[in-house]
Amino acid sequence: DAFVAELSSTGQGLLFGTYIGGSGGTPGLEECGNAVAVDVSGNLYVAGVTSSINFPTTAGAYQASLSYGGAEDHGFVWKINSSKTQIVYSTYLAGMNMDMVNGLAVDPPGNAYLVGSTTSTDFPMVRSFQSAITGLTNAFLLKLNPTGSSLIFGSLLGGSNSDTATGVAVDSKQNIDRKSTRLN
Repeated sequence: DAFVAELSSTGQGLLFGTYIGGSGGTPGLEECGNAVAVDVSGNLYVAGVTSSINFPTTAGAYQASLSYGGAEDHGFVWKINSSKTQIVYSTYLAGMNMDMVNGLAVDPPGNAYLVGSTTSTDFPMVRSFQSAITGLTNAFLLKLNPTGSSLIFGSLLGGSNSDTATGVAVDSKQNIDRKSTRLN
């Protein structure tokens, strides 16, 4: 399982900690947390990769289940409330093939911006400027609403080789900057 923990300002004490994960999937990579962010209200966001077909998702989440069997690697994002007592939402971000969430940023209203890579031709796209994979792997940029129930924006980003995005930043005016790395 992946985990998230909050240490005291001195690093001497654990203030909060939890595991994130399901069971089953690819041995050695059931879950991996790749990014963490905290919004202005203190809500905690964790994003990464899971190969568990029973990853714990929430009712009303954008993608509460996978539409097929199998244990490919897929993206996920969690939002935990500021008092660390409740999961606000948990959702897959997945198509039929490999999908990885590598970077995460949150704007002041609580929209989550997620970047990574996909080989899925059916990866979720909304108002995209590139809707088809043009290489072996393409980077992606998604904007998920504050309740985790719908995508506001989703587009592939890439050329004819393999591309992945590893980080994203958003300013107070919701302008986006992404860091992309070409693999080949």
